[in-house]
Amino acid sequence: MVLKWFRRRQEPEALTPEQERKREERRAGEERRVLDELHRQTDALLAEYRELARRHRPEKMADLPEVPPRFTSVEEGRAYMDRLAAWIRE
Repeated sequence: MVLKWFRRRQEPEALTPEQERKREERRAGEERRVLDELHRQTDALLAEYRELARRHRPEKMADLPEVPPRFTSVEEGRAYMDRLAAWIRE
């Protein structure tokens, strides 16, 4: 009996164009879902910050964009969320 970790590994087969397309579609869909969630979180955080700034520090209102930004990448969205969280902590 040959233990399974001693068996010769099979080389993974190359993906067909159809499999590759489906993989890319799934990857793009997942990134879209992450970006949508970041947009929802950004909108909520910005609304919270607006309310806090309006009540406690009106001079901070000048730092706020009129319309929440929309990001083209997850990294860009996370960086903006970090900056917004830092504004709230000030």
